[in-house]
Amino acid sequence: MYEKLKAQKTENLIIDLRYNKGGWDIQGVELLTFLAKSPFRAYQKLHSIRDSSEFLKYSDLSAEDLKNVKKELKPEADGTFSVKEEFSPQLQIQNPKPNRFGGQIYFLINGGTVSTAAEFTAVAHSQKIGTFIGSETGGAYEGGNGGSFLNFELPHSKIKVGSPLLSYQNAVLPPAQQGRGTLPDYEVLSQIKKALQGIDTQLDFTIELIKKVHK
Repeated sequence: MYEKLKAQKTENLIIDLRYNKGGWDIQGVELLTFLAKSPFRAYQKLHSIRDSSEFLKYSDLSAEDLKNVKKELKPEADGTFSVKEEFSPQLQIQNPKPNRFGGQIYFLINGGTVSTAAEFTAVAHSQKIGTFIGSETGGAYEGGNGGSFLNFELPHSKIKVGSPLLSYQNAVLPPAQQGRGTLPDYEVLSQIKKALQGIDTQLDFTIELIKKVHK
């Protein structure tokens, strides 16, 4: 893809993360390496439950992963546990790809930008990689929860409950407002009436902004 962008002499790239539910966090890290200007960390820490927790038997970890839990987790001074850097590629320092995109980047975000997409957005924002347009992300700027899950079925109601094993601490600068999502540089709210007419106000704003910048 990046070879194609270079061949076409693309100067501006719009990355639409609206209503993006995320996925594997390492994929977000990989995409960042094609955009970042200098070495960076995507995650500062991955907190976990205790390496001897009785609840681990309810997790979706494989038998092999369960055998390695004590080796891959380390105790913290506050009594919690975290994943060791050498066992988690996403915790390690990332280097920009030689063929990274060097033009201007615009990110479209909204309340549906969550999970890995929100973590990716927060790190990109902290690294000042591009311009953010839309509305506040649904995922918190400082991090979220995810990874593998504990899965329970309540005995009487039979309701199934899932609880993440990891708490993600994004490698970002301290936010102006704690507990919030990534805030856009340009707040542009979607309008239902225009959306029903097939008009994308946020994308249209971005295109007009690019035109103004490159007049």
